[in-house]
Amino acid sequence: MWITIRDSSSKLIEGSQKKIESSEKLEKDNINNDFEENQKKIEVAKQEQIKKDQQEAEILSDAIKSWKIETEEWLVLIESNLQENLEEKKSRIDKIFENRDKIKDNKKIISIFNRQATFNYPDDINEILKENDYPERTKITELNLDEWKVNLNKKFIKDGYCYLLRWDHPNLDKKWFYSRTYGYWKLSTKELSQKFKSSEEVGYALYDNEKYLTGIKPKYNNPSEELLFHQSRRWWSSFISTTTSIPCAKYGTWNTPNLDDQKNYEIYVIKIPVEYVINSNTNNNFWLEEDEYLIPDFIPNNEIIKKFPRENTEELFEYLKEILDISREDVRLD
Repeated sequence: MWITIRDSSSKLIEGSQKKIESSEKLEKDNINNDFEENQKKIEVAKQEQIKKDQQEAEILSDAIKSWKIETEEWLVLIESNLQENLEEKKSRIDKIFENRDKIKDNKKIISIFNRQATFNYPDDINEILKENDYPERTKITELNLDEWKVNLNKKFIKDGYCYLLRWDHPNLDKKWFYSRTYGYWKLSTKELSQKFKSSEEVGYALYDNEKYLTGIKPKYNNPSEELLFHQSRRWWSSFISTTTSIPCAKYGTWNTPNLDDQKNYEIYVIKIPVEYVINSNTNNNFWLEEDEYLIPDFIPNNEIIKKFPRENTEELFEYLKEILDISREDVRLD
């Protein structure tokens, strides 16, 4: 009997020890598993942080490179301005329109660009321009504008064309419209804007007034935008002014001749691809609601689709209304 009890007791003790050992092993395995899992998580987090740090380092490196380039460009410009006195700067800018002296002796070219001159040559104007190496017209997207944004009135757009008006000398539908800088300087707006070191040079080049180099601050830092501003606010820039306002097209702005000349002036309807049109941002600069739109360089005769005597405003409105979904208010008649 005592042997049986002792054997049973031994088995119980042995079983308990096995359970304890099994429990300890399980606990040890769990601890090992938790440790390994935590180590994996730590490693994943570490790799993610390394990747993030690398990305931030690359961004910082790119920013530093960009800053260095901009700084170097500014230093070159500053150094150039310090080394270049006023007379030297004027001399450099004057070379921009060195073609002017050559062009003034070409009677055929002058008869094209002078709005009051009679054009009696049988040649195609486009061929004449090509023969004399005149550049292509500038698209608005080629100007790399900063602040000026294209915001055309959709009511005057149809099938990719913008319908506009211009008031000018009679019979210009046979000769085209040209900006002064395109015709007499033989430069597109894109080419002209790239020749300026800074926008302060634009005013001097257009008006031969050194105050633009010594005292008058430019409105914009971008030469292309400064050219736009001068055309819209004044005149004689590298753009051609047009409008969607019939009263504005009738009376014109800044270009009013004597009363006898006015009687012969005509209002031209222009149909021009939208990529060559940008709206002015100095609207209503004069007493009229200008609704001004600017076209770089030139407007060829195939984009001049109709003309009216300046007094025939109602007939002009009816013509536009047949093409566009517009009201009298849209063209400032009411």
